Amino acid sequence: MIKKISHLASLPLIFILNACGGSSSTSVSTSSSDLEAYLLGSSAIEGVEYTCSDDLTINSKTTSTGMFRYTNHCGLLTFKIGKLNLASIYISNIPIDNKLYITDLVASQRTDTNNIKVSNICRILQTLDEDKNSHNGIKISTTTFNNITNVYIKDLKDITNEDDLSSIIVDANIPKENLLTSNYALVHLEESLKEDGIYVDTQRPFIPSLDKDDFILEDTKKELFKIDNDQRTIISYSGSHIKLFAEANTYYYKNGINQNLTVSDYEIKHSYFMDDFNTSSIQGSYLDYNITTKDNTGKISDIFKLRVLKDNYTPSFDINDTYSYDYNISSNNTNIIVDINVSDADINTTNSDADGFVIYDIMTNTDIFDINSSGYLIFKNTQTSVNEYNVSIRITDFARHDLTKTFNIKVVE
Repeated sequence: MIKKISHLASLPLIFILNACGGSSSTSVSTSSSDLEAYLLGSSAIEGVEYTCSDDLTINSKTTSTGMFRYTNHCGLLTFKIGKLNLASIYISNIPIDNKLYITDLVASQRTDTNNIKVSNICRILQTLDEDKNSHNGIKISTTTFNNITNVYIKDLKDITNEDDLSSIIVDANIPKENLLTSNYALVHLEESLKEDGIYVDTQRPFIPSLDKDDFILEDTKKELFKIDNDQRTIISYSGSHIKLFAEANTYYYKNGINQNLTVSDYEIKHSYFMDDFNTSSIQGSYLDYNITTKDNTGKISDIFKLRVLKDNYTPSFDINDTYSYDYNISSNNTNIIVDINVSDADINTTNSDADGFVIYDIMTNTDIFDINSSGYLIFKNTQTSVNEYNVSIRITDFARHDLTKTFNIKVVE
């Protein structure tokens, strides 16, 4: 049980905890009465609480450099995020270089990046990172820290079940599907270790992904892409290059052909870069791409399957420009007011939801009306009085072609 202490003694010694890298020295550093060190993962870890079993004056959080301070009579040093203990370590086991990596926390060699305990801690920490970019530091925000309120029987280092890991993410108010893969997290860890002079390269490049920011509507934040059952990301061409996200120092392969698109010159690890998919040459409705990356040791990532739609036309409403609908309301009536049918020549469909490749948005009277992903317009609340409304509906296809129409909706007795 970790005791909550109300104050922190001012100590001159700092210790940095590193979650994902460091030297292999394990000698004890206890020559001074005051100590400092750093907590490190794939970079410095900020916002992790630490306490000492034998020195109740120690109760604070790691700084932006991962620094934490303790005394030589601390005893057992415990790190936690909210109600979740990450791990504990006796100060006698703190490495002499004053860097505490995740590997050190699980009593493993610093080159042991295939250790499942190391992997799981890295996955959780990087997923909880405030800006999801662990190369500029891992920061556990106060909000995320406070969200983790469930009491966990095991320390994170001893949790190996995937469902249990997902429950931690959900507890932090993050969708469980955002939990990073082991491969992705460990690539970051190994790069950190290399930068610290510890060469280890057991991981193949992580699977490339779509830069989703270019496929999100600015005003409503709705996504202009789909993922089908076999995890193929489906997008439509918007008249510009497509950005993909991949590991630094790797090369793109499209359908197995080396395109010599290196990202090794980018200053920021895992930066976005551009690739032209030549959608102007698409003769049919779409082209499929199998995309992988390859590092300089010959290891190849998993396949990222991308379908690029050819999209030149604006979708259209399958109703007249002016449309009036008399809605006979009763106190328990929650029926659909209007089924907004749409056609889109690019995707060769004419039905209520255009196979999901169009987005419906209400632009007026948003407090009164709602519209679902299939184009069904409904009242948010039961209407009990006679009223007449004008409601503007915008339809947007995945290529950002859009069209807005205004409808006259009547509520009658």
